[in-house]
Amino acid sequence: MAQTPIDKPYEIRKSRIMSVDIMRGLTIAFMILVNDPGDWDHVYAPLRHAEWNGWTPTDLVFPSFMFIMGCVIPFSLGSRLDRGAPPGELLAGIVRRSLILFGIDILLALFPHFDFAHLRVLGVLTRFAVCYLVCGALFLKVRDTRVLCGIVAAILVLYWAMLRFMPIPGIGMPGVDVAYLDDRNNIVAWVDRAFNDFCQRWFHFGHLYRIYRDPEGILSTLPALCTVLIGIVSGLVMKAASRNPAAPAVRRWALGGVGIFVLSFVVNAFFPFNKNIWSSSFVLLCAGIDIMALYALYILIDVRQVYRTSAAVRGFMMLSIIFGSNAIVAYCVSEFGSELLWEIPVMPQGQGIGEWVYRTVFAHWGSTEPTSLLYACAYVALCFIPSFVLWKKKIVVKI
Repeated sequence: MAQTPIDKPYEIRKSRIMSVDIMRGLTIAFMILVNDPGDWDHVYAPLRHAEWNGWTPTDLVFPSFMFIMGCVIPFSLGSRLDRGAPPGELLAGIVRRSLILFGIDILLALFPHFDFAHLRVLGVLTRFAVCYLVCGALFLKVRDTRVLCGIVAAILVLYWAMLRFMPIPGIGMPGVDVAYLDDRNNIVAWVDRAFNDFCQRWFHFGHLYRIYRDPEGILSTLPALCTVLIGIVSGLVMKAASRNPAAPAVRRWALGGVGIFVLSFVVNAFFPFNKNIWSSSFVLLCAGIDIMALYALYILIDVRQVYRTSAAVRGFMMLSIIFGSNAIVAYCVSEFGSELLWEIPVMPQGQGIGEWVYRTVFAHWGSTEPTSLLYACAYVALCFIPSFVLWKKKIVVKI
């Protein structure tokens, strides 16, 4: 079969299923979009995070990226295991990658002022690092989807029980001495504060994203593991489907996504959707949406191959695949670039160049939600350029 333009990225990584890479590209693009508005005071409600309980489309971005990370594990680690790679060698690679992700997160937290006294140890890439380390190591030992689902269920029930019934030191019992899921007085926030106090006392650094809690905190990483594990289960199903697209397991997986989505609303009645603490209902909600979205992309792209008859679809896919091929690079470019544009004053008035560009070009007649969104879209396009250059050179930056 003649090679089409959409096939070119797969000269680099032929083991991938296209729908996985497309979803990853869409996720990283949306992540940059919601992280970089022109004016935080003018942002459409769906592009904001929920303050506490509840959810918005923006709250789905980070979990979706972690879900996709889990999906890729059976293709990367699993394929190497199938070729006879020693588990010890793979484990060393998992540890190395986790340490690099953690190091990048520390560098992002320090840049550009390098104020070690207010260093935030917890962060997005730190959570990626911890979850990849734990879930990657577990995958080397367990690849049975039923066992993995059992582990997910046990963790989610345990996490709910901890927040509902575990006394909070110095505060009391949830639902008795303090409101259940109070945004400051809960066991998750208490652990975050205790960890931060420990770092400040012994290492003389420490900072929480919020004064009293951190959305990427210690205890809330436990249910975040489930997001990655559900991704691993999905990856195992899709890897098997690459050999037999009509396998019944694929349909069961898709129906399972619908079931998880419905179940999330049942769990929400007693453990509300909450990204800040990564509640069990929130894990199920995100997993259900991600599975349904990935299944739809899989059917359209990998099974029916609709891109072969539509130039518009091919173009959309190309943009998504290029962005997703170096997702960590795109994320780091966006974070470092944002700090440079907004934090370092370069204009005579003390403005950063990002603020000057926004006020001069996009919001010359006043800042509004549309102008703020337009700036964010332009920044996404700017961050796309390094990914495009790497893709043209057939370079995939592996950590």
